This record gives sequence, C-alpha cells and structure tokens, in this order.
Amino acid sequence: MSDLKSVNNKLIRLYGMSQHDITKARFQVKPTANYTEQQYGEFEGHTASGIYVGTRKGWMEVLKYRMFPDARFVLEELFINHHKDLEGKTRYEPLWTFPHNRPLIWKAVQFLIEIRLGIRTDPDKPRSDADVGRLIEKSLKKEEEYAFEVFGGRATAADLIHYGSGIFIDSTKRHS
Repeated sequence: MSDLKSVNNKLIRLYGMSQHDITKARFQVKPTANYTEQQYGEFEGHTASGIYVGTRKGWMEVLKYRMFPDARFVLEELFINHHKDLEGKTRYEPLWTFPHNRPLIWKAVQFLIEIRLGIRTDPDKPRSDADVGRLIEKSLKKEEEYAFEVFGGRATAADLIHYGSGIFIDSTKRHS
C-alpha cells in the first residue's frame, strides 16, 4: 500500500513535468471525493429543501467526478484543454479509476502508466526505476524522431538548405 503524497512524488520523479505546462506534473493521482473544477454553463439553483430558485449562467465550481460519489482514486494525465466550457489552458483527464475501498498500490499505478506510454512489454516482469527511466528516454527519443520526420523538427540551417527548404544569403555581398 502506498500513500498518495509518495505516489505523486514518484510520478514527478519518474515521469517528470508535462510538456504542455512545465509547472504541472505529467501524471497525478487524486481522490475523487470533493475534487472540483471550474465549468461554464447554465446551473439550476435549489434551496437546501430542494425548492427551485432559478437558473444562473456563468462559471461555477462543480464536482469533477460526480459519477463517483464514493471515495476512490483516479490516475490522471495532463492534456491541452480543448473544452471551451472548462477553465484553463490545460486540464487533467482520467486514465484509470481505481476500485472503491481499495488501497492505492504504486505498482498498479506504474503498470498503468507504462501501458499508456507503450513501454510495458511483459506485464509479469517488474521494472526498476532505472529501467523505467531508460524506457521513457527511449520513448521520448522516438517521439522526437517522429516529429522531426513529420514536421521538420529542429532542423539546422544546413539541413534546410541541403533539402531545398531554406535559402542562404551571403552577408558579404551587396544585394539589391
């Protein structure tokens, strides 16, 4: 069994901060109970006894995981926010919801993230932190190579000129 703080610290240490927002962890585990977010919409107001008092349009703090009223943990990954009704440039999206009344186990969290990153090949073989680090580096290198291939990546000026995508202006010559 692992406590929440140590799990989140390991997530930062092993998987780092998000490329979308370097101030936020790429992955996090949170309890679903009382976890809120800002949402834009039309919200009905009711008194404590249930009497309708009207509708209000605007931003409101709402429970993120209303569908899980019981306390459980959720593994989330940070993504760019494409939802206009949710506040912020980035937001955590759920990857996995752990069963109710079960302890949080680090190996389970690690297994799910390795599956997500495509670095887990043998589910029965445990991995050390060093193995995970090497696999993440390999995975990031593959992503970088793919981005270079598809988008031109971080090509040097010499590469661009060589492949006909760039020009060279000789600063020692007078151009008119």
